[in-house]
Amino acid sequence: MRRVSWIEITKRVRKLLTLMDLVGLDARKPHELSGSHRQRVALARTLAAQPSALLLDEPLSNVDEATKAEVHLKLKETVRKARVTTVCVLHEPDDAAALGDRIAIMYGGRLIQTDTLEVLFERSENEIVRRLLTSHLVEHRVLEASNGGEDFSRS
Repeated sequence: MRRVSWIEITKRVRKLLTLMDLVGLDARKPHELSGSHRQRVALARTLAAQPSALLLDEPLSNVDEATKAEVHLKLKETVRKARVTTVCVLHEPDDAAALGDRIAIMYGGRLIQTDTLEVLFERSENEIVRRLLTSHLVEHRVLEASNGGEDFSRS
């Protein structure tokens, strides 16, 4: 943020604190913040520089499952409001579904298919993509059943 006045920096910081729901937490030390708050602080610091694009590598890795849905919404809302093109590297299809407008499937270091999630599910061009998405759905249903959700084994 070189060549930016302190007044402009202060305005950006206030705007980002509000946007990221961090008002009142600006005086806390990193160890005093939750994983979710630390992720939002990191994103706010990055956005303060007004980048033209972002590359986020596993931005939800330190977020617990209980707050993940909230963070999905906040992250998606924030990058849209900041009007910055964002590429997220994610390994969980649920995270990609929640965050992505377009999803790129990579396998073995190669780009296999890129499209919206709906097209990937409904009209996948590639057997590998179908298997990856299908296996995740089966794993997800088994996990739901083992966590007190619907018991799929009796269907």
